[in-house]
Amino acid sequence: MGKKNIVLIGGGGHARVVFSTLVRLKSWNIIGYTDIKNRHIDSLEYLGTDGVLKDIVKTVKSAVIAVGQIKSYELRYQLYIKMKELGYSLPPVIAASAVTMQNVSIGEGTYVGEQVYLGPDVKIGMMDIINTGSTVEHESRIGDFVHLSINTTLAGCTRVGDGTFVGLGANISNGVTIEDNVTVAAGTVVRKNVESRALVYGNPAKVVKGYKNK
Repeated sequence: MGKKNIVLIGGGGHARVVFSTLVRLKSWNIIGYTDIKNRHIDSLEYLGTDGVLKDIVKTVKSAVIAVGQIKSYELRYQLYIKMKELGYSLPPVIAASAVTMQNVSIGEGTYVGEQVYLGPDVKIGMMDIINTGSTVEHESRIGDFVHLSINTTLAGCTRVGDGTFVGLGANISNGVTIEDNVTVAAGTVVRKNVESRALVYGNPAKVVKGYKNK
């Protein structure tokens, strides 16, 4: 079976990571990328700004939104809405070295990076970023537009709500629920439930309520 055509959306650091993952998978023919400017992703062809996507969809139906969300998921959300309105399919991208155990489900547009481990019965939402080396253990549930940074660890039966950002190397203890739109700072160890729209940092974790991450 031949390679399927796909277009890359974005030209920053995360786009370079996603591009490398697609190349390693060997199942996609990446026709080029769109971005606000030409940032030169290896030999990949720069197709123009996002305005050209309405023409590209006539011949290429699949796309991957390769824009990160360290400060906010708002841009990824807006791009998702635009791409669906244009009629694109947004397949999940799962790195060749990622490990997915039985009964794992992964939503559309989600990126699962190299060396990620997803335990049994894990449910991952749509448009998430599960970054390099992260672990999501058994029966955990991740909402939509969530970003798990490099080397984050979620123990079994955790819950992470929509729009939440989990920083580099953070650890979420077994059975903890983190509600929507929470920011977990790098290196934080979370042992208790966290209400929505909070900033969590430190070990032991401190909580600042009413924080907005978008």
